[in-house]
Amino acid sequence: MKKLFALLMALCLMLCACAYAEETKEINWSDFEEQAAQIEGQFCPIADLGVMMYIPSIFGTVELSDEQKAAGVISLLSTADGAGRISFTYQDLGDMDADTYLDELAKAGATDFEVAVLNGRNALSYDLVVNDVKTTNVVVEIEDAKMLTISFAPMDDEGFAELAGILTASIQNAQ
Repeated sequence: MKKLFALLMALCLMLCACAYAEETKEINWSDFEEQAAQIEGQFCPIADLGVMMYIPSIFGTVELSDEQKAAGVISLLSTADGAGRISFTYQDLGDMDADTYLDELAKAGATDFEVAVLNGRNALSYDLVVNDVKTTNVVVEIEDAKMLTISFAPMDDEGFAELAGILTASIQNAQ
């Protein structure tokens, strides 16, 4: 019953998000592999969540503060100069339904909602300005209303925005 409810909630999330998005995009890693081949890095699992992503070697791990851990951040990566950052947040939405989730995102200032099928996984992306820095966030369901949000910043930097697009396309099931 719990799995059925989770499936219905995920489906509802995707359908409700369609109200905010114009169309569902299909994104496949194979369309970006050639571009990524020019970026030194490797695929890395994201915690033990069954998801992996291509991580360029220019990113290093940053120690998390207690506040970040309390907010659900499970990993934070940064370039050596701190100009580019990627954070991974894992959260359990519990009994929150899809409409409430989207409303909460919108109340927080989220814009430009897009629904995508990302290497076979349903995903939702949105933009958010945090401390005057534009971020793009990609949400994938892990299981039973547990979501992984990957945030890329700063999206105001054209070069970083292009890199974030390639990295987003690399998000897929861990092998």
